[in-house]
Amino acid sequence: MKVIAINGSPRMDNGNTALILNPFLEGMKEAGADVELFFARKLNVAPCNGDMSCWFKNPGVCGQKDDMQMLLPKLADADVVVWASPVYYSGITGRVGLASYLAVLALLVEGIVVLLNKGNCPMGMIHRRVGDPKTLLELFLPPRLAKKGIPFAAFVAFIGFLLLLFRTLDTV
Repeated sequence: MKVIAINGSPRMDNGNTALILNPFLEGMKEAGADVELFFARKLNVAPCNGDMSCWFKNPGVCGQKDDMQMLLPKLADADVVVWASPVYYSGITGRVGLASYLAVLALLVEGIVVLLNKGNCPMGMIHRRVGDPKTLLELFLPPRLAKKGIPFAAFVAFIGFLLLLFRTLDTV
């Protein structure tokens, strides 16, 4: 079993987050897991610059050269991903928090694109270009439901984004 852990504490191995995370990871190792630990503070991960090269120029490949190039394959291969973060003033740390905000924002943007595209996933043109007639959701759902799946996920992401926004405004 492959385990990837990301410690979001700015104090890295000297904080309370490490006091909780490290014994957990040791237990995973004792159970036979292959554990790899990363510190968010040491990772150089830039936010999305919105140039859309990952969609059109090199589909599926981010144009930025940062630590995500190394981290994404590890996350994809992991059986378990552990996010550990201290809680400061009712919120997780900025580096881990930024990642969650960016993930929800990416889902929201994709959902808006899908809605503007009348329910068709923007990745559909890439599927057709490589000769795959079915979208990912059509592998699991009937075509009528698959077409509604992404707008529904966008709606859920929008609600999540609003909840994150309200929580952030509430803590300010």
